[in-house]
Amino acid sequence: MPTWSEERDVANGSLDDPSDGGVVAGDVLKVRGWCLFGGSRVARVEVLVDGRSIGFARPYVERPDLAEEFSDPDAPVAGFETLISFEGRDRSTESLVTVEAMSLDGRRWRSPTHRVRWATSPSEETDRGEVLAKRSTSVLKRLPEESSGVLIFTHDLSYGGGQLWLFELLRQITVFSGLTCTVVSMTDGPLRGMLEDLGIAVHVTAAWPMDSLDAYEGRIHELALLIRTSGAGAVLVNTLGVFPGIDAAARAGVPSIWAIHESFDPAVYRYICWGPTGVHPYVRSRFNECFQSARALIFEAGQTAEIFAHLCSPEQRFIVDYGVDVDGIDAYRDSIDRSALRAEAGFDDDSVVVAVVGVVEPRKAQAAVVAAFDELARVHANLRLVLVGTHTSPYNAGVQEQLERYESGARVHLVPIGPDIYPWYSMADLLLCASDIESLPRSILEAMAFELPVVSTDAFGIADLIDDGRTGWLTRPRDLEGLVGLLHLVLRISADERRAVGRRARSEILRRHGDRSYGRVFARALADLIVDPDCDLTPSLSNPGAEDEQEEGVVNW
Repeated sequence: MPTWSEERDVANGSLDDPSDGGVVAGDVLKVRGWCLFGGSRVARVEVLVDGRSIGFARPYVERPDLAEEFSDPDAPVAGFETLISFEGRDRSTESLVTVEAMSLDGRRWRSPTHRVRWATSPSEETDRGEVLAKRSTSVLKRLPEESSGVLIFTHDLSYGGGQLWLFELLRQITVFSGLTCTVVSMTDGPLRGMLEDLGIAVHVTAAWPMDSLDAYEGRIHELALLIRTSGAGAVLVNTLGVFPGIDAAARAGVPSIWAIHESFDPAVYRYICWGPTGVHPYVRSRFNECFQSARALIFEAGQTAEIFAHLCSPEQRFIVDYGVDVDGIDAYRDSIDRSALRAEAGFDDDSVVVAVVGVVEPRKAQAAVVAAFDELARVHANLRLVLVGTHTSPYNAGVQEQLERYESGARVHLVPIGPDIYPWYSMADLLLCASDIESLPRSILEAMAFELPVVSTDAFGIADLIDDGRTGWLTRPRDLEGLVGLLHLVLRISADERRAVGRRARSEILRRHGDRSYGRVFARALADLIVDPDCDLTPSLSNPGAEDEQEEGVVNW
């Protein structure tokens, strides 16, 4: 293995995907490779297609093969990658792909240019698929009509942002309405028991078949039968990948609402979930049609809604702020001794604790955070880092090995995924979010409610939430140099100045998100659909009943 001293001042790298002269299947071009700068570290990686920049690749991606070959501390996470949607673009000619990486000390590494061409798309078999769809609909028409209750489709019942959003929503619906709810999930998890404790029935099913026309149509028919026989008068679908629930609702003749949390280009999202050719062309067409068949598409951020604007009408898109349990947060803050919590966790009074809250995964950039921390730890002796959300995964393993190679690794705390994260908001001095893809992270909302100042990338809806320099600080995603520089500036200001930013952030949260009754908004819209499937949802979703809220002391709408 080369030693660190032998690697100094040397730039190594490779563009692994796409291969030179390769053929790309599907709608998405994957760009993947690695880079190491001896004596420094990668600041950012720019991707050029046909000589034009398409932005930065995600750096600090796990590469266990390089961990075995190089002693460089960043070798375990020396990869970079990005996915580029070519859906709807001209693919009749070759594409030229190059990447250029820059180090923190100003050096550059440029890859060779790779030529790629696109595979011919297969026949879409739309006619046969439409015949099968009509057959399943004709059977459903013979079933008795029912108009009560809500059937909810979701992807997973573990602890995650979209899952916790749904749990809190359903908890509020049980309080604010008499609607009977049943949840159908592809994956089991700890939220199942919590939902059942609320009196909500849960049915766990298998993943949707995406690569076969016949298997997909068979499953949609079964789901449509489930909707009709359950007596549901409305369907709520949670997350983008659960679009078959929208398709099944349309077959069953039951109106649906679709809550979309993901800020991905649709083609890129399909690639991530099901691979370059894992979605049958007919299923892809059904995916696109679901955006038209849903009665309403609910987003948390306007920038996320814009990603899907070409697939649906403006009248279908609604932005609904989800709330924060401010009362619960305040009750918790009143019940604890912050100094005692910090002492128990191993932090003294002089420690400056930076917390990152969220499942450890590439889009949340914990490896880049660790690299930034290593840079900062050299000049900020009292700095501590907490990563809340560790679990078993290749990326998590890469981050752990990265930490083992750093002298500063002993100052980093790893905390497994769990439901109890309030202590970490209480102990921290800063919340850091380095994600490159987010809609509106729950962790930022909760941190602001805790008066915990936030440093974040300006990914999608985050910039709508944080006023840079007043209620938090923002930098661009996938740029280690910018992240290190901003954190250094924030850490150099006084603790009192940081606390003042935290107080202003809490005021903003109280103004926009302090009302937890977003469940009331959904309950009203779902109840309206049950009564009249063709009703106008604009009053219930755009004007969430201010008069009713005020009667109960709720004024934040």
